Amino acid sequence: MNSGRCHCQSVKFSFKTNENSFSFICHCNDCNKINGGGHLTALTVKLEDFSSSGKLSIYSYPGGSGENINSHFCPKCGTPIYASLKAHPEVIVLRANAIDDSSDFKPQKSLYPEQAHSWDITTIIQK
Repeated sequence: MNSGRCHCQSVKFSFKTNENSFSFICHCNDCNKINGGGHLTALTVKLEDFSSSGKLSIYSYPGGSGENINSHFCPKCGTPIYASLKAHPEVIVLRANAIDDSSDFKPQKSLYPEQAHSWDITTIIQK
């Protein structure tokens, strides 16, 4: 079982991955804004393989499919923890930045690279 937490440690979580977990970097405009950086780094986890403790706030916005994406974050320190997708309620999109030990994290794909910022190091490395 893997674990993670927000910056202030008010929210803690545990999860396990499986062969269907998908890890990625997303450069879309929404992910750039939501993350406050050049990209979002995340992986998919089955909802049944995830548990958390502590209060989370939710910010909802329409995703590329038109269905809402719910971003779950710590209301105290603002750390994004995961997103839930109305179109895929069986999985969550877990933010790699909140994982305690992300040394095994290896993105499988870069999404929307055409929207990447020229100064984002992941864009520079890919060229």
